[in-house]
Amino acid sequence: TEINSSNLLNPYFLNLNENPGNILVTQPLLGMKNYHSWFRAMILALTAKKKIGFINGKIVEPESESPLYEDWLSCNTMVISWMINSVHVDVSSSIMYCQTAREMWLELQKLFSQGSGPKIYNLQK
Repeated sequence: TEINSSNLLNPYFLNLNENPGNILVTQPLLGMKNYHSWFRAMILALTAKKKIGFINGKIVEPESESPLYEDWLSCNTMVISWMINSVHVDVSSSIMYCQTAREMWLELQKLFSQGSGPKIYNLQK
């Protein structure tokens, strides 16, 4: 597909080099010990790809009859794949069956964002 300014403004636009196997962050999520740095790295990566709306709730799932549904589903699935690829296999088993990227993001928050990173770090020391 030709890249034009309307594609770049479309939240459902996927670049030709985007694929479900892409790994967006260098350090996979292991659990509580690196959740906060992983969380920040994922936000930066998804913002750069203009897909942050899929996890922060700003891009909502359209009705299944909507002409936008297929594009939404494709992008949502891509973001889910990116998240699964950026977590340790032990973590992915607990989020594998989430239906939306937003649901997966909230589940990871619920599992790992207990309190604040610095507090946890000081407690571990």
